[in-house]
Parts: sequence; C-alpha cells; structure tokens
Amino acid sequence: MTAITQKKHYTEEEYLAMEVQADFKSEYYAGEIFAMAGGTLNHGQIASNMVRSVGNALLHKNCNVIGSDLKIRIDKADAYVYPDVTVICGGAEYHEDRKDIVTNPTLIVEVLSPSTAEFDRHGKFTRYMQLDALEEYVLIDSRSAYVEIFKRQSAGKWLFSVYTDLSEEVVFESIEVTIPMSELYLKVEFEEESLK
Repeated sequence: MTAITQKKHYTEEEYLAMEVQADFKSEYYAGEIFAMAGGTLNHGQIASNMVRSVGNALLHKNCNVIGSDLKIRIDKADAYVYPDVTVICGGAEYHEDRKDIVTNPTLIVEVLSPSTAEFDRHGKFTRYMQLDALEEYVLIDSRSAYVEIFKRQSAGKWLFSVYTDLSEEVVFESIEVTIPMSELYLKVEFEEESLK
C-alpha cells in the first residue's frame, strides 16, 4: 500500500467522497488513506481460484463470495478495507444503507505478497478481529504452498491452523467447506523465496 500524501488526515466523509471519484481503490485507517497497489499474476490467480472454488461449494447455501471490489467497514477500528476475498452468510448488512460497503463478513481472505504480508498478518488482522461477525481469517501465500487459518473461538481467542502440502484438504469451518489445496494453487507458478 502507498499512502496518499496531499493531506495528512482525512475525515471518513472526505474519504468516501474521494472513493466515488477515484480511478483506483484506497483503504482508510483512522484518517489515513492508502492507495491499493496492483498484484502479481500469482496473487490474482489465487484470489480467482478461491472465489471460484468456494463459490461453487456454496452455490446452494445462503452465502455470497465476493472478490476484491467489495469494501468492508470496521466501525471499532475506524477503517474501510478491500479484502481479496470476502464470504458473507445470512445476508449482507450495509454501512449506512450503502450497497457498496458491508459490515458483516463471515470469512475474509488475504493473499500475501512481499509488500503486504506483514501488514496483512498483524495490522489488518488486529482490525479484522474487531468485526463481530467475522468467524474466520485466511492468509494464502502467493509464493509457496502455505495457507494460514485463524478461527474465532470463545472469549476473544483464535485457533490457528496451517496447511503446507498441496495434497491436503483445506477446511473452512465457518462456511462448512473443504477445498483441495491444489485447487487453491491451480495454475500458480511458485517462486523460490517464501513469505514464511
């Protein structure tokens, strides 16, 4: 992410007005705005695989799978973000009746790239944890077979699972879906260096 530098602090209203006019997406964190950078082919392929595979598995369930164009509002963190993949079950709840901003994701996926991995693991996750509806947070490495899942437990605890073998089945408990890891990484060419 790259910070927008014309002004140091923006109100929520200024950000939303800018987003309507902008030619690019940006995220908002308590007054700071960060432009979203483009992704690699691997990044896009993994996100597409996730949308397709999970979407097919949820075809006859009351859940929607959406790509990176959907904005999420995190009230408790004063943030607006664009996850790589969002799953909403039971119907969308909108921020101030805006059909382009939802507040109740069940599952969020971020595909890790070298420039955003640290922030996705810590900065974003800290904010995502404040979404009452969120049950599962998934991180998928774009440079090696490595999937991390954080599943909400009681009393603010999160259960951590990791998958590292393409022969494994990745279990998304919150939506009762299991996807072969090889399907998530279909057509992905791994690089030698890893984010782990």
